Amino acid sequence: MTAKDHQYHFRYRAGRAYPKEVYANDEEYFTDVAKAYQEELKILHSQGIRNVQIDDPNLACTCAFPSPRQ
Repeated sequence: MTAKDHQYHFRYRAGRAYPKEVYANDEEYFTDVAKAYQEELKILHSQGIRNVQIDDPNLACTCAFPSPRQ
């Protein structure tokens, strides 16, 4: 893993995860991300899949704790 890989999650800093002409703010963006996950899980469930593992390391960096680099 390179140093750049360690900082990949910083693209999700406030106002940096999306083009400004698409989303007005972080709440709109992450609401759409959540809807996409919900829809995918509904589809998987309808197909009989009951165990899902989400491997998205970027999500671990969107917790409620303040980042020292923000």
